[in-house]
Amino acid sequence: LIVTHYNIGHLAMDDGRFEEALSHFNGGLALAEELAKEEPANPLWQFDIGRAYERIGRASQAMGEIEPALAAFRRKHDIMSAVMARDPANATWIRDLSLADEFLGDIALEQGDKVQAVSRYEASLGRMMPLRDSDPSNAEHQRFTSVTHLKAGDVLEGMGELDRARDHFRRGMETSERLVEIDPGNANWEWDLFRAYQRMASSSSPGPQWHRKALGVIEKMDADGLLSEDLPPIQRWLNR
Repeated sequence: LIVTHYNIGHLAMDDGRFEEALSHFNGGLALAEELAKEEPANPLWQFDIGRAYERIGRASQAMGEIEPALAAFRRKHDIMSAVMARDPANATWIRDLSLADEFLGDIALEQGDKVQAVSRYEASLGRMMPLRDSDPSNAEHQRFTSVTHLKAGDVLEGMGELDRARDHFRRGMETSERLVEIDPGNANWEWDLFRAYQRMASSSSPGPQWHRKALGVIEKMDADGLLSEDLPPIQRWLNR
């Protein structure tokens, strides 16, 4: 029932019916909290509560209600910090706490606090990079870090900190290059690499070599039929 509430809420979010989505996310939260009362030591119910607050935050943010979104994301971060403290090596907990940092970074960025946004993105990377490197075959963890590097780099570039920005862009690029080598037909991974090359060009002077690389990727995507209107815009796919 919890998962079904969340799934229906996601469908409502996709259609722009945010109030309906919020209702389902709160419905899932109520059920998870009841289970947590019965089994307070079970981390799965805490995880489900955290997932509810994440979704409540996302719906609130989509509605332009930034303070409720911030409160929800902070609640998720607190919950997952406590869960991870009991099992710090659990990959699911690590990834979920890192997601909480990402959402808090997004809110900080909306509020104009670029320093805090970068701090949150880098906290996420600090957690996810060792997890990624412990299992190079996990493409999901690889892509998680590549996207976060680009997010952090974008903010730093906007702050004029080009050296730090370029370091993030390069790390994201290198990860995307590895993923594309594994599966050249993956449109999202190719798109990530295109964006990374663009960022290397914008943060380097001069940057024609990176523009050429970006052009090569997008031309290959076009030739392979990988370019379509279905490629999600940045605000959606950064949420993973």
